[in-house]
Amino acid sequence: MTHVTVSEYERLYRGKGDEETGDSRGERRVLSEKHFQRLRSFDEKHADGSGDQIFEWRRNRMWPKNWVGVVQLGGLTVEVLPKFHRHGIDTLQARRNLIYMLVTAGDVPARPRDVADLATGQTTLLDVFVDLFSRRLRDELHQGLHRSYERRSENSPKLKGKLDFSEHFKHNAARKDRFFVQYDDYVEDNQLNRIFKAACRRLRTVISRPSVDEVLKHCLLVLGDVKDTPVRPPDFDRVHFSRKNRRFKESFDFCRMLYLGLSPTGTFGQTRTYSLLFDMNSVYERFITDFMRSRVLRGDLRDRYRLHPQSKHLKRYLLWTGPSERSGPVRMKPDILLMGRDDQEPIIIDTKWKLLEEGTTGSPKGISTGDLYQLYAYAQRFGAQRSILLYPKGGRSLQAETYHVPESNSSGDNGGKEVGVEFVDLNGDLARSSAARDRLAEDLTKLVRREPSPESRPAH
Repeated sequence: MTHVTVSEYERLYRGKGDEETGDSRGERRVLSEKHFQRLRSFDEKHADGSGDQIFEWRRNRMWPKNWVGVVQLGGLTVEVLPKFHRHGIDTLQARRNLIYMLVTAGDVPARPRDVADLATGQTTLLDVFVDLFSRRLRDELHQGLHRSYERRSENSPKLKGKLDFSEHFKHNAARKDRFFVQYDDYVEDNQLNRIFKAACRRLRTVISRPSVDEVLKHCLLVLGDVKDTPVRPPDFDRVHFSRKNRRFKESFDFCRMLYLGLSPTGTFGQTRTYSLLFDMNSVYERFITDFMRSRVLRGDLRDRYRLHPQSKHLKRYLLWTGPSERSGPVRMKPDILLMGRDDQEPIIIDTKWKLLEEGTTGSPKGISTGDLYQLYAYAQRFGAQRSILLYPKGGRSLQAETYHVPESNSSGDNGGKEVGVEFVDLNGDLARSSAARDRLAEDLTKLVRREPSPESRPAH
């Protein structure tokens, strides 16, 4: 098995014949001709299904774009880590940070406190994902399997439930000792448990760590009285959650992601081909959103602001039709909208998963003109005094930047609005270091509390 670990936009080269280099950093990474072409065929099929390729391809080289996760193709495993892996962070910490972000963002069914205990060395992301899933499922199963009423039909010597007249006359016209009946049985053999059992069997075929396999086998043992049935897309829609089985919801969602690829991140083939991939732009956005909700909006900030991801429940349109602003051709969806009481003092945060370069004076360069246009439009339509482009901090100490929004008249005065470029440090060991998490929470809290600069205050 060839295992290659790369970062976003890090190049891999096509070798000649069976030529292949290992995973030593700092060397030109080469894939054999067979693996290079096999990976390309997989990517083309992935694009046919989702409309987006994972890799950028050239004749003799390729590189992953903004997708992170793992692809396993027969004898090749490609692990793609976030781009901060290139800035002095070793593979183990980069892997832990990614998992912590995925768990916080809700992409992987685990608790953030569980991530610190993971054995992320000498393993792959795939093994880590399955480890998290299997341990969570094992703990839930130990509390008791989900039982539900299932409709049964059988030709029975006893009359129970209700008689199915049509089937009874069909099968028992000449028999007086049989009754074709329908009844409800309170059993463990239900659709939810069948999905879990099928997932455990399938996952055993793609993992490499014996300790993870042991947990999956234990889950299968607990599910021993559940039928082995193939899982099809309609089967997921037959599962409904209530107070009694709500604790299984996250594990179920993971199975759904594996089998159906309902998020744009996962596909599960019928052979040894396997992939679990995540769009890092979306992961970063949801991570910051959920981290702010749990670690920043506390105390007086919780009373002062309401958080609206993607401006949910608060619609604004760039343009609208007719006299009403309630509909229009372009719905505006800032990543994070913090709205104050009585819909006052809005703050807009748009997350951008991009490492900016350092200019001559320490100021950032490489900011997209389109992003600035977008923030300007947000500021005008939501009446936000502060709108922020939030980037991850790379290996350089970039300075925050503030731009003032001019008033939309000929006076030349500013209207009290500003667009800021800010950075958050994700380079600490977020999974294991409470100090790193506290620093991130403190930086985001300061960002929310920061008053507009004096130059942005409207003149009176």
